[in-house]
Amino acid sequence: MKSTFLIILIVCASTIITSCDFYDNPPVTSKQTTCFTVVDDLSNSPLDSALVTLTIRYTSGVYASLSGTTDVQGKCCFEHEPASLYGLFVGKEGYVYLCTDKGFVPSPARLTPVAYLQLHVKNVPPNAVDDQIGITYPDATCSGSHILIFQGANVDTTVTLTSRPGNNSISRISWHNNVRTDSTLSTTMTSRNTTFVDILY
Repeated sequence: MKSTFLIILIVCASTIITSCDFYDNPPVTSKQTTCFTVVDDLSNSPLDSALVTLTIRYTSGVYASLSGTTDVQGKCCFEHEPASLYGLFVGKEGYVYLCTDKGFVPSPARLTPVAYLQLHVKNVPPNAVDDQIGITYPDATCSGSHILIFQGANVDTTVTLTSRPGNNSISRISWHNNVRTDSTLSTTMTSRNTTFVDILY
């Protein structure tokens, strides 16, 4: 009987010690490291100082964003709790933004040099003070397009804009002497080169 009691006492004491050890030394959660390399899409050269924002999704369904910049080797790494990769944003001056979501995370991240679009916009006389024009063009941001609006009778201006290379469309809606005109121009732009467009209305 005494030996049985002694065995039970030893088992209980062992359980208590084990429990205390668990709370003093909780299990370590493993970290996950995710790295990206950002390169120029034309030269394949690494790009430094590019802003990288990674969106991750934890098993709980919660999303989080992690941001950093690339080093001279074009590399950027993030350490985080285990999670799935959901989206990626990469931006650098002179390049078209890279924006992905829904689990598509490319590696390496390739940035395309921007094209330049120079618009000469002129309101041809006779004109009126309530004349206006809206011009939609392809830009280098995640939205993919931007609109410029000019108003007044004596519009005659030139603007140079960053755009995305490729086959693009420039559309306009203008009101000139109370007459509306819609038109679309197709043009091909190339990286680091300037495309000149005259818009008269």
